[in-house]
Amino acid sequence: MRIWYFSIALAVLLLVLCVSFFTRTVDAADGDLDLTFGAGGKALVDFGRYSRPLAVALQPDAKILVVGQVGFSDSSADFAVARLNSDGSPDNSFGNQGLVTTDINNGDRAYAVALQSDGKILVAGVTNASYGGWEDGLRGGSLDSTFGNGGKWSKDVASNNFDDEAHAVTLQSNGKIVIAGYAWPYDFALTRLNIDGSLDTSFGQGVVLTDFNLKEDRVSGLTIQPDGRLIAFGSNTGFEPISPGQWELARFRRNFRHWRLCVAAGW
Repeated sequence: MRIWYFSIALAVLLLVLCVSFFTRTVDAADGDLDLTFGAGGKALVDFGRYSRPLAVALQPDAKILVVGQVGFSDSSADFAVARLNSDGSPDNSFGNQGLVTTDINNGDRAYAVALQSDGKILVAGVTNASYGGWEDGLRGGSLDSTFGNGGKWSKDVASNNFDDEAHAVTLQSNGKIVIAGYAWPYDFALTRLNIDGSLDTSFGQGVVLTDFNLKEDRVSGLTIQPDGRLIAFGSNTGFEPISPGQWELARFRRNFRHWRLCVAAGW
C-alpha cells in the first residue's frame, strides 16, 4: 500500500514539474510579447496631436528614450522626446508626464538621439532646412543652458539656406559630438561640436562635405570604429529602371581627414 501511495505521489510531482516547465517554456518563447511591458506587451505615447517617432535609445538605467516630431506642418512641427520607464509606463520625472517638446525654429524634426557620459541627452535633426541639435538634463527634461545657445544649436551647413538635414549623432571618447546628415546639393555632411556646443573648427574647419559624384547622397547613420575612425553610411537616389540607386559608405581617419569612399552595394 505504501508503495502504491508513493507511486501516485511521485507521478503527481512529475506531472506538476512537467506542467511548470512547459508553462515557463511557452512564456519565454522567443518573439512573444513581453507581458510585463505596458499593456500586454504594448505601450502608447500620446502628445495629443500629430506626432511621429523617428529614433530610440536605451539609458543605462533601462529607461527608454523615443525622439521625433510633434506637429504636422513646417511652421508648427517641434522636436519631441518621450521617456518611458522600463515597464513601458511614462516617466513622470521627465518633462510633462514623460513628454518634452522643443521649438528650435520652424519645421523641427528629431532624427537621432545619443546619451552623454554624464547622462545628458543629445538630440539631432533638422529645423527649417538646416542642421539642429539640442541637449537637456537627465532628470527634468529641461534644456541645458551651458550648451550652444540656451541649450540649442543649429547651422546652415552648406551656407545656402536650403535643405540640410542631420540624421545621425554619435559621441567620441573625448566627449566631442559628431553629427552626420546631408547638405545641398545632397552630399554627405559631417559636423563636429565641442562639449559646450561650439563648432570644432579642427574638424574640416567645422564641416566635412563628401560628394560621391552621384545623385542625391543622403546619410542614414554614423558609427565609430574601435580605433576611432568614423563610418557614415547612406544611399543615393536612383530612378528605376534606369538607375536603381546604391548604398554608400564613407570612412574618415582618426585625425578626421577624409580617408576612403566606396559604394557598398547595388540596390
